[in-house]
Amino acid sequence: MKQREVIRLNEALIEHANAQIVRGFRRFAQFSCIFLFFIAAISLLKVYSNSGREYLVVVFGISSVVFVTSYLRITLKTLHHDDLKRAYINLFLILFAWLLVMLSLIIIEDSFWPYVDFIAYTLLIVMLTCFYPNSRFFYSALLFLTLSMVTMHLYISRGDSMMFVVAYLIIGFVLNRCRERFAKYYYDGLASQHENSLLLSKLDNLAMRDGLTGVSNRKHLDDRLNIEIKRANRCGKPLSVILLDVDYFKRYNQSVGHQAGDLCLIDIANVLQTCIQRPDDMLARYGGEEFAILLPDTGLESAVRITKKVQDSLKAAKMLHPDSPIGGWATVSAGIATWEGQNIRMLVKQVENALSDAKLAGRNCYVVSSS
Repeated sequence: MKQREVIRLNEALIEHANAQIVRGFRRFAQFSCIFLFFIAAISLLKVYSNSGREYLVVVFGISSVVFVTSYLRITLKTLHHDDLKRAYINLFLILFAWLLVMLSLIIIEDSFWPYVDFIAYTLLIVMLTCFYPNSRFFYSALLFLTLSMVTMHLYISRGDSMMFVVAYLIIGFVLNRCRERFAKYYYDGLASQHENSLLLSKLDNLAMRDGLTGVSNRKHLDDRLNIEIKRANRCGKPLSVILLDVDYFKRYNQSVGHQAGDLCLIDIANVLQTCIQRPDDMLARYGGEEFAILLPDTGLESAVRITKKVQDSLKAAKMLHPDSPIGGWATVSAGIATWEGQNIRMLVKQVENALSDAKLAGRNCYVVSSS
């Protein structure tokens, strides 16, 4: 893979990973809102004192505000502008709100310890699914939650504190291994998808290009002409087509050979390409020694000016034609037609007739279609 493609692949991976992290943040905040409602409903039913209920209602209210605010604040712009500090702050605000909820439950009722453990384990699993593309965010969340839970266990002096610490470390290790595996599958899939996209793009480009000269081929010209006629009809803008034929090209092949003839066509295509400047203008190989120039948003006067520029450029290039009766240099005849509401077939017929008239007029000239 070329270096440029590797750079594009890395940029695509970073962009996809950033988008996935943002979606993970939003999922985590959204899940926190729903999960908090579930915990609040169960815990409030088990608290019988009014003061305890009021205290929990305040804590749940503060936490819900934090979750909703974090959900609204986290956007793709946060990571695109390398403002990771803001992302970390939102992450720790969510985790700190959960820590406040768990501490409040323990303070109100010691029997709520199973709920606290359930909350902690659930958050671990959710963080795994939300932050697996980025190890820094996952480790930060895991470390904060682990230290918070271990501190609570030690502070309350529960008998299973050390066993809990060991269990938490084991669970964290297992989850990290799962995260690494998920991340590998994720990035491998992205890399494969991006490589396939590049391959399809190359194949599409090859299908639209002439194999010899590298300019657009006849099929691509027909497709673009159809599109541009519809656009001109819709917007009321002009459209012109120039059809060019290399004068006495069969004599050129007979005198110097087909290989030299191919090189001559390549050189002529390069000269023609320099004569069109706008991105929407199109040069195509029409067939054999014929080329076509498609000029959207271009009237007859501008098309004639471009045709003269083509002939002057070829004259300045001084490409030898050993068997040409026109001065011994490669020249072209041109037909010009402007769209005036006719269909594609009629427009093509008009420009072909104009080219035939130019060849009958002695070649190395142009003829404008009389419609």
